Amino acid sequence: MTGETILLVDSDKALLKKLKHALTAVDYEIETATSAEAGFTRVIENPTAIAIIGAGKDPADSLELVRKLSSESPQTQCILLCEDRSTVDSPTLYDYGNVFSIHSKPITQLADLGRDIGRAMEVYYLRRQNARLLIELRDARDDLRSQFEFLAQCEKLAALGQMTWDLTDDLRSTLYEISRYADALRRSLRECPIQSWAESHRAQMGVFVDGVEQVAEAGGKLVHGVSSFVKGESPSEELVDLHDVIQSAFGLLGHSFSARGIRIKSEYGKALPPIIADAGRLRQAIAHIASNAISAMATGGTITVVTKLADRETGGITLAIRDTGDGIEPDVLPHVFDPFYTTRPFGQGTGLGLYVAREIVREHGGEIDVESTVGRGSAFTIKLPVAAQAVADEDGTLALAA
Repeated sequence: MTGETILLVDSDKALLKKLKHALTAVDYEIETATSAEAGFTRVIENPTAIAIIGAGKDPADSLELVRKLSSESPQTQCILLCEDRSTVDSPTLYDYGNVFSIHSKPITQLADLGRDIGRAMEVYYLRRQNARLLIELRDARDDLRSQFEFLAQCEKLAALGQMTWDLTDDLRSTLYEISRYADALRRSLRECPIQSWAESHRAQMGVFVDGVEQVAEAGGKLVHGVSSFVKGESPSEELVDLHDVIQSAFGLLGHSFSARGIRIKSEYGKALPPIIADAGRLRQAIAHIASNAISAMATGGTITVVTKLADRETGGITLAIRDTGDGIEPDVLPHVFDPFYTTRPFGQGTGLGLYVAREIVREHGGEIDVESTVGRGSAFTIKLPVAAQAVADEDGTLALAA
């Protein structure tokens, strides 16, 4: 047996018996059905190579079976046995694409039927093979498309890396000049012989100079962070207080918070141990998350920052940044950390912020997760390991080892 099935469909049980007996010599499995409905069920349940369908004086049910098979099992080849061929619209039947031939009933030439069965089986094999090749071709096309998209992303990252490196090189020189001139201005103010300046005026000028230096220093650290990201350098780690890093990151965005009417609420854990981190890089990650929250709250809202010990066994620290913004759609949520993925209008986002934040957190041996509800806001949770010098006291609290 080849495993292929031929289905005989006719309400005349005597004819079914005769056909089944005549086909015993062929190397196929023979099944029978006494109605079009039963025949359709058999084909759906068990893939069928050929359906030999008997059509009586009212062939409506038989023709409907052919039509249904053309859409539900198009590879199955149909051979019709018609009592009155004038009741059958042959052109329409052949247009279905699954009718191999039409014979008169009662059958007088079994040899002709046998020959058509053999040829119909060849067509079935060819169609099945074509279908398999089509699936393989589609899979190969999808794989090729995925590889192309991956290469396109790699090209984007490579181009971005080069452009960023060129930009940071120029920006580094500019910031150095700002810092140099600020230092010269401070020395000039200190040595200025003009006594007519009021002391308050001189103090105000000093504040301005301090501001220039602070901006230059902050810009320099950000440039160094971008350069490290582009070149893949290891972060410069030291013992840092997470709360200081948070305050610094949110301080950089103070104007944006005020402009949007966003309130900041802090719920800091007490006596948290220090962490080993690159403060500048970690500040960059926190700033990216806070910036994402700002974008989600165009009409204002609240950002809540929560820190606490993750658990007493590992001593990790958890940082949660929650906003009351628009929230993230469920179909978008799995992609928020993908590079270049953004739902913002063109020109308002690169889709790299959260990706960079995740990579920085991972550089520090941590993990980042997000939960969101549309219309209620999002919560980004970062878990970071504490410094090795932090050990547990007998009462379970954490402290620095001497």
